[in-house]
This record gives sequence, C-alpha cells and structure tokens, in this order.
Amino acid sequence: MTDPLDPDSIRERLRPLFDRPGMRLVVLFGSRAKGTARPSSDVDLGFISNEDWLDLTNECVRLLRTDRVDVVDLARASPLLAMAVTRYGRPLHEGEPAAWASFSSLSLRRYCDTAKLRRLREKGIRDYIRSKGL
Repeated sequence: MTDPLDPDSIRERLRPLFDRPGMRLVVLFGSRAKGTARPSSDVDLGFISNEDWLDLTNECVRLLRTDRVDVVDLARASPLLAMAVTRYGRPLHEGEPAAWASFSSLSLRRYCDTAKLRRLREKGIRDYIRSKGL
C-alpha cells in the first residue's frame, strides 16, 4: 500500500493552493521529502506567499486530511532552516519562474554570511561549558 502522504500525493492534494494569487513557492521538506517518514511523521511545508498564515495552515490541514502539518514562512526562515530546506527540500510549486532557484541562492548566501556568527556562538558555548567543568 502506498503512503497517502508521499510527496506526489501531497503535491496533488495541495494543488488547489497553487493558483492562489501571491503563491510564489511551495516546498516539502523534512522526513517526507527525504523519504524517511514514518506513519506518525508530520508534513513540513515551506511557503513564500501573501496568504494569511493561519488560513494557509488550516487549508493545508484540510487538504492533507491530517493535523500533523508544520507550515513555515520561507521568507522569514532562519539561515539554518532555509539552508536545510534548500539542501533537502522538494519544490512542489513555483508560482514565478525560478522561484526555487532564487530562494536557494539567497539561502546559500545568507548561510555563508552568518557562518562566522555561528562559529562565535559555538565557541562561546564551548568556553562556558569548559568554565563550568562540564
């Protein structure tokens, strides 16, 4: 039996959202995009859209017939999350030409630009742990 929430089924179920004005990008990420989902796994979706986020989340829950849905605003995602979506995400819809390529390019630049800050934070954490003898 096929998983009712495999990537192709998710795309088909979400298709009514794709024609909405301002729906620029829809990406599946997480375990369902990687192919490592379990029956209890949630559906991680990233959007770049003008939609109201609560309405969008509720519509995804209705269309996918599960309340195990996490919706992320990719335009506001942290550099780490955006890079993970870029690495492992699976675009389901591009409402504008090259929307996925533009998002991926920006994500990579932001990730690289913040690398020094992540290293400094990690060093601070290591120094604190050492100072406490942990």
